[in-house]
Amino acid sequence: MKYPILIYGNPESRAIWEGLTTDRPFAEAKELLAGFFLLECESIERALDHAARVPEAEPGLVEVRPVLDLGGLEM
Repeated sequence: MKYPILIYGNPESRAIWEGLTTDRPFAEAKELLAGFFLLECESIERALDHAARVPEAEPGLVEVRPVLDLGGLEM
């Protein structure tokens, strides 16, 4: 399964991101999200282990989420 490690630019970014309402996709995220890593791991625990090694993890500026697998869907 794939897991992105989202890296926020500053401590206030996560609070702003969670309460954000917008009428278009991804418009305001560019100032808040500093970057990301996309990992393929066998479990969320393994992805969390990798996320803990990111320098921004100590002040709590990273987040790990599972990626929805859309495999098998045919158009």
